[in-house]
Amino acid sequence: MGKDVKLSRFAVANHAVLADMSVEVRDHLCIVGANDVGKSSVLRLLNLLLGATVQQLYGALSPGELRDTDGALVVTADFTDISEEEAGSFPYEAHFEGADPARLTIELEVRVSEEDGKEVVIDRFFPDAGTRRSPSRDQLEVIGWRYLSATRSTAADFMEGKSSPLRAMLNAVDLGTGSTALVSLMDTFHDDLETNPALTTLREQIAQHLSRSLPRTIDKDALALRTTVDPAEDPLQDVTLFVREDDALKSLDQQSDGLRQLMALTFFDLAQQRANVVAVDEPEMHLHANSQRTVAGLLADSPQQRLVVTHSPYIIQKFEPKHVLVLTHDRRAKQIAAENFTVVEKEQVAWWTPQLLEALTARRVLIVEGLADRILVEAAAAAKGISLDREGVTVFALDGADKFKHVTKILGSAGFDIDLCGLCDEDREASWAGVLQTSPKKLGESGFFVARRDLEHEYANALGAATLAAVLMAQGVAKEQGLCQAAGVTSTADLTEQHLADFITGKDSRKAPAARAVATILTAGHVNESGSLSGLLDYVVKAGS
Repeated sequence: MGKDVKLSRFAVANHAVLADMSVEVRDHLCIVGANDVGKSSVLRLLNLLLGATVQQLYGALSPGELRDTDGALVVTADFTDISEEEAGSFPYEAHFEGADPARLTIELEVRVSEEDGKEVVIDRFFPDAGTRRSPSRDQLEVIGWRYLSATRSTAADFMEGKSSPLRAMLNAVDLGTGSTALVSLMDTFHDDLETNPALTTLREQIAQHLSRSLPRTIDKDALALRTTVDPAEDPLQDVTLFVREDDALKSLDQQSDGLRQLMALTFFDLAQQRANVVAVDEPEMHLHANSQRTVAGLLADSPQQRLVVTHSPYIIQKFEPKHVLVLTHDRRAKQIAAENFTVVEKEQVAWWTPQLLEALTARRVLIVEGLADRILVEAAAAAKGISLDREGVTVFALDGADKFKHVTKILGSAGFDIDLCGLCDEDREASWAGVLQTSPKKLGESGFFVARRDLEHEYANALGAATLAAVLMAQGVAKEQGLCQAAGVTSTADLTEQHLADFITGKDSRKAPAARAVATILTAGHVNESGSLSGLLDYVVKAGS
């Protein structure tokens, strides 16, 4: 990134929704979390601090914004990399430390009015200045904050209206000597309008009708048909953008919602190239996954700072782990600690995937070895009447137990510090305990449970041989002859639980189909017979209460 003004930290205290937080902004910031945890509130508060007029502040803030009405809602932002020229706009406000670039802090304080409890008193100032004087508009322009909210429209007026990003780009164009040529063309066009025979007749008709109703006579030469553009003032006044499709030009309002949204984001990003910090709430709205990746690349590769609120794993994936801020279900802010960047970044290339990123928004991540285990855990929860969604639990299948150490580096205490629990087979008990830095005997205390010998053998014992054999055959997972041949018996009556579990685990391709078959008949009684499943689900319920 360049050496423009950068937001390096912000803090929020005593907000009605958000827990108190102090957040490092490491180049970009990508804010993720479940619904209604306050993600958009963060950008909204920063926009009020950095982009709102005094009138907008009083229109947007009320006593309801404060958690404790006896105190103040405080929003603070620190900026670094302020050049000597930029620092000239803050002669008393910027703080210098030797030869380092200037540092600037701006603060917003909102208090309930002592005279009227339904009103607030708002101060926005630079703490290092020693006064509570409000920043000027010129000073806010130097900071260079821009915000695109989630309530933006994809309608044509947003795309090309007077305040649209497209109009901002056109207004910034310097036509140079080409302006004279455009003015000349416009003058010629107006001359042609004046002399066109059909239009001359139209002016005569209009003049005759006006003369009947007006107190004076009007002739055709008193009327002129012209465009509304004043070529001398702005030759691009009515210019807009069309998209050529199959040799036809289509206006912006003829495009699909998704394409208009993609174009609007592109226009906004281009129009704000002079801004230092640009915030966008939910850039993925109306966009297909491929377009989400395109927009994410546009944002993540920008030389200016980008602050993004998103639900899209495709957008998160374009940002580095150090850029991600997770807002938890209790509205606390979680980031990777600076000292752990190296540890997490080593795992980023292989593990920074959409499935993993979805886990960042969960209250708790339940880790299992593979898809079959995931199917069974989810079926067991349903059988016991436990809603994993309501518990805020995401089941994450590793596709290989040896990958546990990689995922925990990102999700665990060295990474985003998400609450973890899980289930593994007996042969992984020691290695998982080592990753969690605990002893195998204490895995249960950490929320991790071990299936003896594996989950297939546990559910085989819980269901019984006859029931399991019947469901495997009924669901087309196995045929009677195949089961008997694999076990070396002549009749299904001779099959044991171990025979069936060994058959299922004999080929990895059988595990998921068998799990789906078992899921159709699993009851709470069966789950209670499985020490690992019952222990895990009891832990989930207890931890969530």
